[in-house]
Amino acid sequence: MYTKKSVDVWALFTDSIKFILKYKALWVIGFVFALFYMQGGTSSGGLSSQLNASNDKSGLEVIMKELPSSVRGRISDAVIEWKETFSSVSIIVLILSLGCLGLLFGLLGVYIRIVARNAIIRATVSETKSGLIELWKSGHKGFWEVFIVDFLYGVMEFILVALSLPLICLCGVGILTIIFGSISIHWIYVTAIRLIVLKDKGVMESINDAWEIISQNISNYIVWALLNWALGAIKGIIFLVVFGIGFIVFIVTFGVVFAIGFHLLSILAMILLVAIAWIVSALFNTLFILQEEVFATKLVKELAE
Repeated sequence: MYTKKSVDVWALFTDSIKFILKYKALWVIGFVFALFYMQGGTSSGGLSSQLNASNDKSGLEVIMKELPSSVRGRISDAVIEWKETFSSVSIIVLILSLGCLGLLFGLLGVYIRIVARNAIIRATVSETKSGLIELWKSGHKGFWEVFIVDFLYGVMEFILVALSLPLICLCGVGILTIIFGSISIHWIYVTAIRLIVLKDKGVMESINDAWEIISQNISNYIVWALLNWALGAIKGIIFLVVFGIGFIVFIVTFGVVFAIGFHLLSILAMILLVAIAWIVSALFNTLFILQEEVFATKLVKELAE
């Protein structure tokens, strides 16, 4: 049975910052976690709409007519070169290969994300500092239970959005249900995975206990959320500056690639640029993500004792 507790959330917030700055081995785990932090969180709607638009032949013809003749010629040469290089069979093989690689990459990302987060949670409450290898090994305990909760979290978010869409179309109330529903589900998820790692709880037991803890300490969770949102706003401002610089670099690189032609080396250069952007983004997010994870762990630990 959990009861309402008076917790100095601000003190936990500052303690988490001090803890992260002193625990250097945790930075490596945090970086690995940051690499896969947003995996699966994007929507494919924008991509599918762009693909549908790109298949509109008449639209492409209009755009091509508006381009300068030199640009049209370069695009035509690139298309011809592409068709000569790849046959229809090789394109199918390439698509299937990329699909298999994407699946493997996704599964690897799930594994790394769960193990890294579990390691961060255990390191936060450990009385002694562990090395990098010991930290990584500790993250495997409770893996499958956290995996199931992670999956259920995604399912519940999908159901929430699906049920709220009719309300949005009818009266707009669905927007509120999505906002407050997502917050509630996220709080339960954050608390449940920490109860699994810290208290060796089962899946359903952790979810039930998470609901009880939250219902008894709603004010503490509100303060915790407000501090996280404030930190997120600061991160957003910094990210806009970094993104602006990165966007300029991308445009310049794309211009160079377009000027020299879409050859294999130029395509590899674009892939390399995307990989560098991914790594830089993870480096930028590492300390912020560590702060969120350690802060949440300290809060749940206090409320679950």
